[in-house]
Amino acid sequence: MRAGQRAVGTNVAVALRMRRVLPLLLLAPAVAAADEPAPDAAPPVQVAAADPAPAPVPSVPAYTVAGPGATMPSPPGAEAPAEPAAPTGLDLRRRDDAAAGRSFFAETAQTAPRGRVTVEMRAPTLPVIATGVRVGVTDRLEIGGTIITVADEGSLAGISIKGQLWRGTRAAIAAGLNTYSADGETLYDAHLEGTSCLDRDCVAAATLSLNFFGFTDEETVPVLAGAGLSVGRAVQFIGEVHQTRVDDEALTVGYVGLRAAGPRFSIDGGVGFGVDSSACYDCSTDIEALPFLGVAGRL
Repeated sequence: MRAGQRAVGTNVAVALRMRRVLPLLLLAPAVAAADEPAPDAAPPVQVAAADPAPAPVPSVPAYTVAGPGATMPSPPGAEAPAEPAAPTGLDLRRRDDAAAGRSFFAETAQTAPRGRVTVEMRAPTLPVIATGVRVGVTDRLEIGGTIITVADEGSLAGISIKGQLWRGTRAAIAAGLNTYSADGETLYDAHLEGTSCLDRDCVAAATLSLNFFGFTDEETVPVLAGAGLSVGRAVQFIGEVHQTRVDDEALTVGYVGLRAAGPRFSIDGGVGFGVDSSACYDCSTDIEALPFLGVAGRL
């Protein structure tokens, strides 16, 4: 009995001790973990800062390596130089015809291109040869000189000037002065002409002209009125007629022919004629015709 009581008492004592020790046993691992030094912590992850965005670089066109004469492309945004406009109207006729400044006898309202020199020769087979030169001072002003040689008679020499008073794409008006001197006497030829295209492409052009003639020590001023026509490009039909009246007499001169036209060289060939008539009833009319040749070269 006593032995049983001792056992019970022992168990109770053990239980009481266990109630005190158990919490310590339960807390021991946590305290031990707290007392133990913490393992080395992993180094913090370094996050690299993003590189700043690069500055925009303008696109550069690819250049192609080419042979001599290759052109470099224009940089972006650069405007290509504008090409000069192709000539039209009267400018086109002047470019393509070295003799555009005249019909055959009379002037047109065209002038020699700036900086260009035109050398001309016009003549019947015999006995008169007219040689002249035109120099384009500007696109609207030319100066020149002329020598007229008459077989068995001698020569006349003179100077000339012609300028455009007004110019449009399809029409122009010009005025000028020619002088011819020999043996102390001078002939003055002041002229006014207007030239206009007759169609959209200026294949045909017409000229109206007035020539005022003055002689040294003479008061009369004969006026020669005329009209000219040119039809074609490389091959042209050239026709003109002019008339003047002095007292009761009328003098009519004209020309009909063809021209092989080119920008550097033009050739004319045709027939020139003159009609001398009078207003009297029974007066005769004299008609003469001669073959004429002409050449013009542009330098």
